[in-house]
Amino acid sequence: MVFMKVLCLIDGLGSGGAQRQLVGLASLLKKEGYDVLVVYYHGDHFFVPFLKEKGVAYRYVGGANRVDEKFIKVFKTIKSFGPDAVISYMGGANMFDPFGRQKISFDCFGKEFDAKIGFEDTFEILFVSF
Repeated sequence: MVFMKVLCLIDGLGSGGAQRQLVGLASLLKKEGYDVLVVYYHGDHFFVPFLKEKGVAYRYVGGANRVDEKFIKVFKTIKSFGPDAVISYMGGANMFDPFGRQKISFDCFGKEFDAKIGFEDTFEILFVSF
């Protein structure tokens, strides 16, 4: 059963901490039955194999050189998915928050990634509505 459609937005899927948190959160939401789509617009694809392994849908919205072109492509992607909520990480991606129907604010508490344990066992998620 799908609870809601959640779009997770970030600038790229490079090997950084925010990216690690976002893909960990996306995989947990997917595991709990949410319809999740991760959208990114810079060509860093480090975490794509993890998303594939966890069965999380993702979309790279690249190919635009100008900021206004990227904005339009990301906006069209958000609109076509029709999310109930948009979760964004990082400054550039946060400008798209107003296009989500509902905002979700959350605190994410986690340890450093342990390859032997995996994301699900290292992240504890606390959702807080405002």
